[in-house]
Amino acid sequence: MTLMQPHPLFTKYLIGENGDVINKRTNRKMKCRTNNEGYLTVGLTKDKKKHTKRINRLVLETYRPIENPHLYHAHHKGLKSDNRLEKLEWELIADHISKHNKRRVVSEETRRKMGESHKGKVRSEETKQKMREAKLGKPIDEETKRKMSEAKKGKVLSEGHKRRIGEGKKGALWWNNGTRTIRSKEWTGEGWMRGRITKIKG
Repeated sequence: MTLMQPHPLFTKYLIGENGDVINKRTNRKMKCRTNNEGYLTVGLTKDKKKHTKRINRLVLETYRPIENPHLYHAHHKGLKSDNRLEKLEWELIADHISKHNKRRVVSEETRRKMGESHKGKVRSEETKQKMREAKLGKPIDEETKRKMSEAKKGKVLSEGHKRRIGEGKKGALWWNNGTRTIRSKEWTGEGWMRGRITKIKG
């Protein structure tokens, strides 16, 4: 017998481990539709408002609830039409996009348009927090490290960037055999000039 449980948000509906959605009032199975991406969806009502929901998310939200489901995509291990619990898992949206775009070739014109569309765009603190949570504990693979290293090669720093780096390094502390060393540096326009070194006991 298929296990049925009420959805944590849409409590008027029972969600089955096999992907069935039952209306508790009528005790009837809800009709499903396939959206443009090939996922099965169902229309639910809450507070007199209609909501179209993917069945894969309803199943995972019911049987494998997580703290921030908006950061994750309901990933299918097999066919998109197979919404059994054992065939579903949560996957970070960033990982899902990266996986599908891995072999995608983006033209220079598209890159330019993407760059222009992000100019002057201000992210809210809530969005920044969600991005930090999504990246938390995410390992960087060797391929990504290599690309980051290559991107830094030959990179020309602006005068403002150099000045900020210099301000950050001035007064930096080094520990050497129990002695604190304060080393100051100044940017001469051609390179860093080492300044006075002061040793502080303690």
